[in-house]
Amino acid sequence: QDAWIRKTSRPPPFLPAMMQVTCPPGVSDGQQITVQAPDGGQFAVEVPKGVEPGGVFTVQIPQGVGAPAQQAMGQVGDLMSDKSVLFIKQEWAAIECLGCEAKNRYRVSVPTAAGDEGLPVMYIAEKSDCLERICCSVNRSLTLNLHAGPSQDAPIMMSMHKPFHLQGCCFCRPLFSMKDGQGNLIGEVDAPFEFCVVNQRIK
Repeated sequence: QDAWIRKTSRPPPFLPAMMQVTCPPGVSDGQQITVQAPDGGQFAVEVPKGVEPGGVFTVQIPQGVGAPAQQAMGQVGDLMSDKSVLFIKQEWAAIECLGCEAKNRYRVSVPTAAGDEGLPVMYIAEKSDCLERICCSVNRSLTLNLHAGPSQDAPIMMSMHKPFHLQGCCFCRPLFSMKDGQGNLIGEVDAPFEFCVVNQRIK
């Protein structure tokens, strides 16, 4: 499944600040290096698996490091700051041919001039229990992790969790909570029961 998202405003202020880092010579994956934030502050990061010297990877700037304006706007490492359209592609899973619900996975990219999928800049991966996916379908509990890179190996910049609920029921209503890469709560969205009315509240 493909989806288009047209951006109409700058990223909201709660998104974490990100930056791109080039792996220096003589350093291999798994090693820690010290990088410098745009404002001159320094912090340590671990080189992700599979990144070789000269390779570029994205890291989240820790709170308290980086220019205040960058922290306030989040910028998502400026991955999307100059882009007006996003292309979201859901990855196909062979197990779904057997009637089993697979974990949802999405590649987020900037579309090409021809309107096709571009190189992924972010990745969304679902974490959920197999039995719940098979037996509970949309009612299952799940966590969606937004990675600042083309795969699940990239750092998590945001996570979204939905506990088990009963869709269409007047109790055990849906709830969606969002946290930043450090696990700090950003906000919640719930859907209180109202007869013949869809009403979602942002907290």
